[in-house]
Amino acid sequence: MDQNLTHRNHYIPRFYLKNWSLDGKTIQTYSILVSNSKVPYWTQQSIKNSAVWSDFYTRIEGDKEIDDFEHWFDREFETPAKPVFDKLLNGQKISYEESVVLSHFVFAMVFSITHRCVNLIRASCYSI
Repeated sequence: MDQNLTHRNHYIPRFYLKNWSLDGKTIQTYSILVSNSKVPYWTQQSIKNSAVWSDFYTRIEGDKEIDDFEHWFDREFETPAKPVFDKLLNGQKISYEESVVLSHFVFAMVFSITHRCVNLIRASCYSI
């Protein structure tokens, strides 16, 4: 197994989650389903452990685990989008080119999460 393989994949980038944090380390999370009425819907959770799915971007090729999609996604969409988010959060205007970067990021997030979730659900149905 590759030592650089990431198994704890954030399906929502940490840089984005930090924008919802008061201390830069935690966010309030809401659980749609709780086990009983004594379990709170809202909880404080570390960003490190929020919006994480084990092996969300990991795939098997032959007998190897590969997470090249996560690295490609970060390089092509997350890294270019972060400075655009920073500008918007600082009240600065963005250029047309930056708006294209932002729209590509949003589309890629929606597509990748939807596509991956559908594949994971299908895989779990076949493994029953």
